[in-house]
Amino acid sequence: MFETPLYRKVINNLPVAILIAVPASENSSRDDFDILFANGACRSLLFDNNDVTNSFLLLMRRIDDTRDWITLARSAFNSQKPITIGCFSERIAKWLSISLTAPEENTLLVSFIDITVANDKELFVRHYEAAVTERIAEQGPSHAEELLASLSNKLEQISYYDSLTGLSNMASYNETVATAVRNALTNNLCVGLMLVDIDNLKDINDLRGHTAGDALLRKAALVLRRFERNDMLLFRFGGDEFILLATDVGSHNHMVNISDAVLEAFQHSDISVSIGVAMLPEHAKTKDDLLRFADLAMREVKKNGKDGLDFFSETMQDQFLNRLALETKLSIAVLNNSFEMYFQPQVDIKRNRLRGFEALIRWYDKEAGWISPADFIPVAEETKLIIPIGHWVLDYTIGLLKHWKEDYGFNGLISINVSPVQLKKKEFMDEFIDIMKKHSVDPANIELEITEGVFIDNPEETIALLSNIRSMGIGIALDDFGTGYSSLNYLQKLPLTVLKIDKSFVQNLVDSKSVERSITEAIISLVGKMGLETVAEGIETPQQFDYLKEMNCDFIQGYLFSKPLSLENCEKLLSGDEDALEALQPAGQSVRYSI
Repeated sequence: MFETPLYRKVINNLPVAILIAVPASENSSRDDFDILFANGACRSLLFDNNDVTNSFLLLMRRIDDTRDWITLARSAFNSQKPITIGCFSERIAKWLSISLTAPEENTLLVSFIDITVANDKELFVRHYEAAVTERIAEQGPSHAEELLASLSNKLEQISYYDSLTGLSNMASYNETVATAVRNALTNNLCVGLMLVDIDNLKDINDLRGHTAGDALLRKAALVLRRFERNDMLLFRFGGDEFILLATDVGSHNHMVNISDAVLEAFQHSDISVSIGVAMLPEHAKTKDDLLRFADLAMREVKKNGKDGLDFFSETMQDQFLNRLALETKLSIAVLNNSFEMYFQPQVDIKRNRLRGFEALIRWYDKEAGWISPADFIPVAEETKLIIPIGHWVLDYTIGLLKHWKEDYGFNGLISINVSPVQLKKKEFMDEFIDIMKKHSVDPANIELEITEGVFIDNPEETIALLSNIRSMGIGIALDDFGTGYSSLNYLQKLPLTVLKIDKSFVQNLVDSKSVERSITEAIISLVGKMGLETVAEGIETPQQFDYLKEMNCDFIQGYLFSKPLSLENCEKLLSGDEDALEALQPAGQSVRYSI
C-alpha cells in the first residue's frame, strides 16, 4: 500500500494530518508505538517547535490523557477496521476526529481532522434552536418568522466569518475564489493571491500563552484591513495564515507593488510574516493551483529566513515535486530498512596503522539509483525520519563492532555520526544505553561524531548530554570544524576527544601562501595543547599527507588511502587482504598501512 501513488498523494498532498507508527521494538520496555513519519500537516497541528517526539503514546496523551490510546491502537490491529473517535484537545483548543487503522501488518496509520468549526456550529444550532423554541412558546407564533431570521443571520455569521478576527473565513474563501477565478477566465482578468503566514506564532503561544497569540492575530487582521476594498478581499485561512485575494489586478507589477506595501505595513507594525504570491493566469489556471503555488512561494520565504515575500516560479514547483518524491521514497525506505553501511578507514599517521573506520550510511533506490547522503539526510532531519534511521545505524554498527571483535580480533574504533535531531530526542540517552547493553561492547571502541548544529538550540542541555556519554568511556568527535558555528568557547566546554578538520581546509594545504594552510596549522597546534586529537578529512594526494604529518596531525582519512568500503570489502581488509582497499591513487602512489 505504501508504495502506491494513492499513498503518496494522501500523505504528501492532502492537508490532512497523518502519522505512521510501528510497535516499539522488542528490546524496549515501553508498551508503545514508535512514530516513523508525520506529514507536515500533522507536525503543524500537533508538534511543538523543534519537537522530536518519537512516542505515539506521549503524543496522543498531549491530545487527551484520559483515553487508553494503546488499547485503541491494538484494537485497530485486531479488527483490521478503522476506529474513529472525536475528542476535544485543550492543548491546541480544537475538536479532532481521530481515525486509527492498520493498513499493513505491524503498521499503524493515524489521521487527524480538525472538526472545530463543524462542532461549534452544531453546538450553536442546538443551543439556539432550543432558545427559539422557548421564545416562540412564550411570545406566540407571530414572532416565529423574526426569530428564525435571527437564527439564519447567526448561522451565516458563524459559517462565513472568523470569530477571532471578524474576517471572512475559509468557507467564505472557497466560494469567493471560485467565483473570482471563473470571472477572470471569462473576462480575461488577472487574479492575485497573497498567502500571509505569521512567523513563529506557535512559539508565541507556547512561551506567552494563547492569549498573546490571539492578540497578535487580531493585530495582523487590522494591518490587512488597511488594504481591504471591493476588489481586494481578506480571509482568515486558519491557524496562522491569512489570504488577500486581489480579484482584478492590472499587471504583475501592480501585484508586486501591493505585496511590497503589505509587507512594509507588517514590518512597521513589528509583525514578522512570510508572504507567498501567485497569479492567475500567469502562474496558475485553477483556484487550487493558485493557492498551492502561493503556499510554495511562502514556504520558500520560510526556508530563506522568514520576514519577506516571494512570487511563485516554476523552479519552486520542480523543487517541491522532487522533494515530495524524495520524502516519499525515504519513508518507504525506512519502513523497508533499505539502507546500507559503508566504512571509510582512518589511519594513524604517526604509527602508519589502521585507527578504525567512520561508519557512513548509503541508500540505493531501485528507480533513482544511489542517492547521496547530502540529499537525503537534510530531508530525514526535517521530517524527523532521521530518528528511526539513526537508531538503526547505532544498533547495526555497534552490533557489527562486536562481530568484528569476535571474528577478526578487531580492536580498533568505529566512529558513528549522530544527528542533532537525534540528540534532542528526550529518550536518546536511554535508547543508546539499551543498545550498548544489548551488544556488550567496549565503550572505548566507539566514537560518536557530532556537528556544530548541536550548538544552535539549548547548548547547555547538549553539553550535559555529551558529558554523560563521555563518562561512559565513549569518544566524542566534532565534525566539519570551522565551517559553521565553531567557537573556542564551545571547544573548551564540550567534552570532546577528537576534532575533525573539514576537507575544505585540506584542499589548499600544499599552497604555502593559502589561508587554509595557516588555519589548519593553527587548529592542530591549538587543539593539541587542549589535549584533543585531530582527524583530517579528504586527503587525496601524497603532498597533503606529508604536510599533515609534518604538522603533527594525529589521524587521516581520504581517498588517498581508501574510499568508503562495502561491508564485504571491509571484512576482507580485516582478514588481511589489503587489495580490498579502494584508493583513488594508483597502487604505486597510494599510502599503505598495517591493519
